[in-house]
Formats: sequence, structure tokens, C-alpha cells
Amino acid sequence: MAYFIIGGLFAYLNKLELPIYLNGMAIVGFVMTIVCIYSLSKPAITQSDLEQLEATSLESITKTISELKSLKTNKNSTQEEILDLEKKRKEMELLVKKASMALFFREQLNYHERRILSEIKGSETLNHSLSEIKEIKGKLKALDEEIACDPEVEFLRSILLEASRRTPTLDELTEGMPFIFRIMARSTQLILGNKI
Repeated sequence: MAYFIIGGLFAYLNKLELPIYLNGMAIVGFVMTIVCIYSLSKPAITQSDLEQLEATSLESITKTISELKSLKTNKNSTQEEILDLEKKRKEMELLVKKASMALFFREQLNYHERRILSEIKGSETLNHSLSEIKEIKGKLKALDEEIACDPEVEFLRSILLEASRRTPTLDELTEGMPFIFRIMARSTQLILGNKI
């Protein structure tokens, strides 16, 4: 159809020679006639063709709906995975912070231990006291083992328990205090009449 209109316009404006236009029009007309005859020779669309087309469309729609449901399920599971990953990321951040803090505390502990050891090595008095403590602990452990093996240990334990329940005297309480405090405690005891 476009050939007839555009070709006619060019022929009218003398841009296209009329015999060429007419020959082209005959060829295009022939081709169109063949196509029309072929389409008329085909059988018409029947009810079964329409039903088959409808069934195919329905299958396609059903398939599309199931794909959409599958995509929605995948989207939901992906969102859950994202939330789980976010939660794990936050837990890992907290764990890293705790590990960093623990590392900091270990460094502080090592620093103070080295400082104390340096002070101990530099002080003869501390070195002597520590060796004395070690020696006393060894002796105490040996004595405790000997006492535990003795048949009279239960009697000894009852005596020690009774002694630990005894109320300490004022002298025992004020031992190691400055002299002025001991005098004040003694004066208070005399004023209250030996109730302390």
C-alpha cells in the first residue's frame, strides 16, 4: 500500500518515470494477489483451534503464576538469609570487640607482671621474703600431710575449731595498731566496764 502512495507521489513530481512505476505496481499487485489467494485457501479458524489457543494461554498463565510464587518464596528466603547474615555479622563484631578487649587486658597484665618481676629482682628484701614464703609453704604442706596422717587428727581439728570460735581479746584486736589507738581502746574498755 505504501508503494502505491509513495510511488504515485514520485511519479506525479516527475522523480520516478511512469513506466517504471507501473511495472513495479504490477509486480507488487501480483505478489499481494498470491498472498490473498493463499490466505483464502487456508481453512478457517475452528472452535477447537480457539479452545487449544485458550488452553495454551491458560497453561502459560498458570506457569507464570507458579514462577511468581517461586520467586516470592525465594525472595522471602533470601530476605531471611540476609537477616541471619546481618545478625551473625553483629555477633561477630561483638566477638571481635571482646577479643580485642581481652587482648588489651592480657597486654596490661603482662606489662604489670614484668614490672613487678623487675621490682622484685631489684629488691633484695622482696627476693628474700619470696624465698622465705616459698620455703614456709613447703614446710606447711609437709606438716599438713603429716597431721592428716595422724590418728588423733580429729581431736586436733575440734580444738582448732573451738579456738577459731573464741572471741578475740582486746589486745588481740588492737595488735598492730598505733599506740594511741590501743590506749583509746583500753580506756573505752575501762569506762564500759570490761564489756569489750
